Amino acid sequence: MDPIEAIAIIENDLRLLVHATLSREVGPGWADEAFGEAMLTQLQARADEEARRRRPAAVSTDPLQYTHLGELRRVIEKAAYWPHFLGALGEKKTFTVYMDAVMDYRNAPAHSRTLLQYEKDLLTGIAGWVRTRVTISRSSRDANQEYYPLIEKITDSFGTEWTNENGKTDHSIVSTGIALHVGQEVVFSCSGWDPQGRELKWSIATFISPSMEAVGAEADLQWVVAGTDVRDHQYVDISVTSSGEYHRYGSHDQRVSFEYRVLPPL
Repeated sequence: MDPIEAIAIIENDLRLLVHATLSREVGPGWADEAFGEAMLTQLQARADEEARRRRPAAVSTDPLQYTHLGELRRVIEKAAYWPHFLGALGEKKTFTVYMDAVMDYRNAPAHSRTLLQYEKDLLTGIAGWVRTRVTISRSSRDANQEYYPLIEKITDSFGTEWTNENGKTDHSIVSTGIALHVGQEVVFSCSGWDPQGRELKWSIATFISPSMEAVGAEADLQWVVAGTDVRDHQYVDISVTSSGEYHRYGSHDQRVSFEYRVLPPL
């Protein structure tokens, strides 16, 4: 695994864990309590800067998405909060040692400095440890999730993002509000996780268009808008299926649909 990818997995999974755990244990206003006014102001400034830099692409407005590893770690390790994370992360000493290592190594790949092989392997191992812990924790209320894979995140070319914050398993629909023209190309960047480490197969299809497939925990799927896609409500279905014999919905394990408006040619 690439070091930058490993660090991204660690940060993203800890964000999911923080959101799910504190929403449940503290309540809707958990972010105000966990971060405080000054930190929330700083996170909002990062969100505003990201929106400015990437305009007109859509970006997340959730302040949690702009936290760095050190900030996530401080929230998790707070004396008042750690008991809520104990079940997911286990012994605090182990978590602390692993996060110290990640903090030591995270800056090198970000600045194009090469890590040694053992350092890369350590980051990969820690990413796997975090992913396994977080996924099992989020799946603990549904024994099926110990067998079936989950879609974690899908982002389209315009920055419209669906994130699985609460271990959702049923069909999700994302209304993008975006109007497209025939001939446009939309790329969907997908990530998922299988609790048994099996290969994941992704597919994309509309009502009429033939499906396209890709394989891997991370995959890109392409949709070229065709004349047959012209309609006010065009749904692009993205499904994931493990290489296992059984699937949550028979033919697939999870599906997310993105809704667009496809305009007639002039």
